[in-house]
Amino acid sequence: MINKYIAWRADPNNKDIEDSCFCSSNGISLDSLASAKSADKEWAKRCVALRRENYLIRLLEVDDALFMKAKTGDIKAVELIYERWEDYVRKKQGDGAQININLAGLIKYASDEFERKRDTEFARKVSTGPSII
Repeated sequence: MINKYIAWRADPNNKDIEDSCFCSSNGISLDSLASAKSADKEWAKRCVALRRENYLIRLLEVDDALFMKAKTGDIKAVELIYERWEDYVRKKQGDGAQININLAGLIKYASDEFERKRDTEFARKVSTGPSII
């Protein structure tokens, strides 16, 4: 029964549903569920692990959207990427303007690098293409 409960609880659609709903739909009492939870000390950890698996595809979609937003120069998106993947923690320095300038500089650098590569690729295609005489 505890494995069935873990699978039910790990489903993102059941996140806010109370245990009593699980119990009534499975014909068990809340006391029986509580006993099963007490007997399996690792049930919560297994539930979290399974929930992470269930959210994995959704998280990949969110990460892709976040990267696209950051590429447009959205400073908050850049901060979120660094927080998620680089253990970046924003430090407050006065009003935080210095950090925003640094992030804006990083975005500008990335944008300039993209433009340079695009221009180089265009120049290469033009120089290797057929010449018109």
